[in-house]
Amino acid sequence: MHAPPREVAIIGDPAEVELLTTIFGETASFEGAEDMLRAVQMPVLLYSGTEDPRYVSVKAAAELTPLASFFELPGLNHGEGGGAVDEVVPRVLSSLRPCRWLPASRRS
Repeated sequence: MHAPPREVAIIGDPAEVELLTTIFGETASFEGAEDMLRAVQMPVLLYSGTEDPRYVSVKAAAELTPLASFFELPGLNHGEGGGAVDEVVPRVLSSLRPCRWLPASRRS
């Protein structure tokens, strides 16, 4: 499987992309964001190491998000999970297969 060209973007609702970036980028708890997560209508792939302090919250967020998929990395903490390239990248690429790609030159 070839990775998509570097200058591409996944087609999705920009507001949902921004919301997800804010929720998952700034907090270890998603308390108060439940309604927002339930409203997301785009595919989302979440993962966490089972020893990551965010594990329970990330798994709960995946359960609330209608089109979310979740996988865990047994025994890994936050840093180790982020470095588990051999386990994470194939799953990310597999989840991107059904997505449509828009070349940078065609973005609005």
